[in-house]
Amino acid sequence: MTVAETEGAAHALATYEPLARFYDLFTRHDDYPRWCALLDGLLRRHGVTGRRLLDVACGTGKSTTAFRDLGYQVSGIDLSAAMIAEARAKEANRGISFQQGDMRSLPGPGSDHDVVLCMDDAVNNLLSAAELGSALAGTARALHPGGLLLFDVNTTRTYRSWYASDEVTHEPDTVFVWQGHCSPDHPAGGLARADLTVFARDGAGPLWRRSDAPHVQRHHPEPLLRAALRSAGLDVLGVLGMRPGTAAVDDTLDEERHHKAIVIARRPLTG
Repeated sequence: MTVAETEGAAHALATYEPLARFYDLFTRHDDYPRWCALLDGLLRRHGVTGRRLLDVACGTGKSTTAFRDLGYQVSGIDLSAAMIAEARAKEANRGISFQQGDMRSLPGPGSDHDVVLCMDDAVNNLLSAAELGSALAGTARALHPGGLLLFDVNTTRTYRSWYASDEVTHEPDTVFVWQGHCSPDHPAGGLARADLTVFARDGAGPLWRRSDAPHVQRHHPEPLLRAALRSAGLDVLGVLGMRPGTAAVDDTLDEERHHKAIVIARRPLTG
């Protein structure tokens, strides 16, 4: 593993290890069943041939559970041991296999999945071209010939808005403070940072504990993604744009209009 890859993994762990026990609360407004149903529709549109699905960077298993409920045979993998512990502890995840692992070095040719999924802009945590290439090569190895890769990434719109803003949200015993450090003209391909600070009540007493989860991401422009997928031996089937505040996608991506790009690719049947 290169120095850049080590640094990328360290940044991701610095984000998600302290955030793990708060992650479901932080993402409480995200409608995973609806989002995953939309992605399932895209998989079906592109001729998914089986139901074996590997959820990469699965976090606490919210997407893993949703795809299990859609009829897939699912397993999850995540870099963060704390996230995996949260996923395994959920009653809703009973019977699902979760393991700790790095998306930069996914299992080798012995893997045989019909779908590799990577949601929640996890690919933006790959901070260098080498990391991105390693991760995509790993997904190709994890797929059987004809299998589909599906992932999303943040657009420049997201970095110029959400990552350029400050926000405080709270529940009765937990406060989330988001501080974005990007600018409204954040450059394409640029490194982005935001700091998430969580204040949580310590038991029933008057004390509160602070946890820091810095978010460091890289914007990956569409041409770079397409080139990296081709280098990994994958055929690009589409780069779609997801509209803010909806579960709707357009067949072409507009970085200024859409807040996420959804990428779908296939491992060729031969070669």
